[in-house]
Amino acid sequence: MYVGRRHTATVTAKTLLPYSCPNCRHEAFALVTGVGQGQGQSPYFLDESGAKERAGSQAEASARENAELTLALARCPSCQRVDANKLGSVKGKTIAGAVACVVIFPIFGLILDALHGGRSSVGLVIFVPLGFLTAWLVYAQQKWKWETVENRVLFVSAEELSAALDKSDAGASD
Repeated sequence: MYVGRRHTATVTAKTLLPYSCPNCRHEAFALVTGVGQGQGQSPYFLDESGAKERAGSQAEASARENAELTLALARCPSCQRVDANKLGSVKGKTIAGAVACVVIFPIFGLILDALHGGRSSVGLVIFVPLGFLTAWLVYAQQKWKWETVENRVLFVSAEELSAALDKSDAGASD
């Protein structure tokens, strides 16, 4: 029996990243909001602060990965096109997960019914709707990644970035 505590952390981090359009090769900088979650275990309550720190570190790393993915899915400020390969890959993985739920859950139902000698179809009655429900949940949990891109990316030109840095340097020296 496991005794301990699991700590979770959710981090929203703004990150300045370089952007290069795969279509027109336009280059810019973008301020991207990434969201990440992390977990840390404290077995037998012996490492509470370490578990919190691990959860936070994992959440920050996940937020950074999410920011990079978000920028890869962003619409180019110059040509207004999206990297179709990257968007297709992210959507494809989500759809593959949903389809797997629709296929695998009924198979479990068939196995359950076969274990009862085929006299019952309770397994299918339970697992077919459960497969569709799980498929919908998988899709609903992942679609925010491409649906919220426009709200989480702000492109900044090199001139705007330089002016902002000069302004912050002037404010720091006062």
